[in-house]
Amino acid sequence: MTAGIAASGARAAYFYALENADGTLPANPAFKPIRLTQNGLQEQANDIQSNELVPDRHRRAARRGATSVSGDIVGELSFGTFDDLIEAAFCGTWANNVLKTGAVRRGFAILKRNLDINVDTIYRGCQINTLKFACPLQEKITVTFSVVGKSEESYTVPAGATFAQPTTTDYMTTFDGSLAIDTTDLNSATDLNITLANNIEAKYSLMNRPAYAMKIGMIDVTGDLSAYIEDDSLKQRYRNEVDTEMAVTMTDKATSGNSYVLTLPRQRFTSAQDSFNGDDLGIQQLNIRSLYDTTSTTELQIKRVAYVPPAPPQGG
Repeated sequence: MTAGIAASGARAAYFYALENADGTLPANPAFKPIRLTQNGLQEQANDIQSNELVPDRHRRAARRGATSVSGDIVGELSFGTFDDLIEAAFCGTWANNVLKTGAVRRGFAILKRNLDINVDTIYRGCQINTLKFACPLQEKITVTFSVVGKSEESYTVPAGATFAQPTTTDYMTTFDGSLAIDTTDLNSATDLNITLANNIEAKYSLMNRPAYAMKIGMIDVTGDLSAYIEDDSLKQRYRNEVDTEMAVTMTDKATSGNSYVLTLPRQRFTSAQDSFNGDDLGIQQLNIRSLYDTTSTTELQIKRVAYVPPAPPQGG
């Protein structure tokens, strides 16, 4: 312990590496950086106290119970930065730059390096439980990965481990891109959130403190949309339970930019409410649930579109 030096968030670096099928790391892991704004990943433990009754009223023992790892990793959405984590959240596989929901499970380890105090901590058996895309008005688009894992440990980085460089792509904002309902642009939107949940839960066995396994559940794709009230078309879709396609294009530039296109091919509005604040414009708030679509074979799809600069003109 070194007096006068305390860990600072400005000197913390975060990385991840895919685990082997048996949950171990390769002997020389290939770590990739996580560009994040917030890390809430940590280990929690149950507190098991003795209920023995003693005449002097003093408790004699307390033990650490089952442990679990959970927390949110938050980042600003930028092209190519989170593709592996998005793939893990979708439980799918990128194919021709398109990713759909599926049942492929990927475990990985997350490494936290406190470089100012030379302490490395690793979180093993991590999976992405939920993924949220948040598109607030006049702001950056953010992604939140809610992680569940098995254990937290001190870690010594192997001499043969490698560390990739972070991407340098710019973050995406809600000034650029588009939002379409059944291919018609919705220009009155003021807020949008889309969440993919895998319903992963730790399961425990006798004589073991860390989780025995991670149970995965059914896919839930939900969200909410706020928009100015221009007519009753969205509310009519809610009242009549109309299957609706929603497509959100998120880009890092208005023109000549990289983009992600998030598509809910068969979503329904599950609630609709109007609100008015004095003499301000009215806002309609709708909750969303996306269902499996047999044509596109998914309830949520993301497509990555890299900007390709035009070829220079040929000389005459």
